[in-house]
Amino acid sequence: RALVHASGGDRMRLVIEADVHADVASAIIGFILKDRLGQALTMRTTWREDGAWVPASAGDRIRAVFEFDMPYLRRGRYTLDVAVADGTPLQHVQMSWRYDACVIEVVDTTVLGGIFGLPFRAISLHTLPADD
Repeated sequence: RALVHASGGDRMRLVIEADVHADVASAIIGFILKDRLGQALTMRTTWREDGAWVPASAGDRIRAVFEFDMPYLRRGRYTLDVAVADGTPLQHVQMSWRYDACVIEVVDTTVLGGIFGLPFRAISLHTLPADD
């Protein structure tokens, strides 16, 4: 299990590879980011809404690459479940599921309350003249 240190806004690159043991018509690889209580905070898969299927044959190796900005989370440890399936998001056969495959430790944060912080573009405070 890998341990990764991260902070909100960090550019992340998650690579998931799997060996294919049986032919699959439509490979899907995905992940779930969970908090310390095991609650899913977000998830994403390689499924494409345009219906472009990615078949694979027994003996192949498949790789998914997810590039994203780390969400602004409270300090602490988070885990990733990773999964491989054949089919579509609504109708699929689960081929593999790894619970807590990776641990992400958020080491620096601007989140003071709540579960996550928003990536603000700007925050300002101004004194306005008093009305006469």
